[in-house]
Amino acid sequence: MKKKFFMCVLLLSATMVKAQELRWGITGGVNLSSPTNYNLQVGYNVGVKGEYLFKEDKGFYLDWGISLSKKGWKSEWYYDQQEKTSTQWKTNAHYLNIPIHVGYKIPAGEKFSFFASVGPYFGVGLFGKYKAVSDKSETTLAKNVFNDYMNRFDWGLGARLGVECMKHFQVSVGYDWGLKKIRHDKLNDSKNRNFNASVTYLF
Repeated sequence: MKKKFFMCVLLLSATMVKAQELRWGITGGVNLSSPTNYNLQVGYNVGVKGEYLFKEDKGFYLDWGISLSKKGWKSEWYYDQQEKTSTQWKTNAHYLNIPIHVGYKIPAGEKFSFFASVGPYFGVGLFGKYKAVSDKSETTLAKNVFNDYMNRFDWGLGARLGVECMKHFQVSVGYDWGLKKIRHDKLNDSKNRNFNASVTYLF
């Protein structure tokens, strides 16, 4: 009887330890997307995040997530002397973004810690529009950019810096460096470049 009770206590303790090491949360923020050869476009990111702390006294951790991320770009304004209009081309591209990072935390008192992480990300294009906007009209050139002229899959490297408060709230900034061409055509070698700022709550 005592042996069974002891085993139950051990199993319960192990479960509690695992629960403390593995955390889940919700995250959201803003994207500043500026692929090579294009101008800045403002977007957003929202999703869920997981974090596994290997050993609290060592500081190393693994984090991953899945989020809906709006990226895109704008062209320069072009003036048509014949039509006497200025036109700009805009793209809004929504991805399912999956980052996998290894990081390190440095305690700063009892309630705060600083952290940094690096690792790859993978993106799957879901939907988005390509538009021509002039001072006279707005025309949709593609209803789904991933069906017409953009590569659906994207991948690259990312880095994050941030601060954690009371082991629940995180504020971070990061940068994702795309390694794959985002367009089908061979003459355009643009790749995603995305700065982001996010707020996370871990349960």
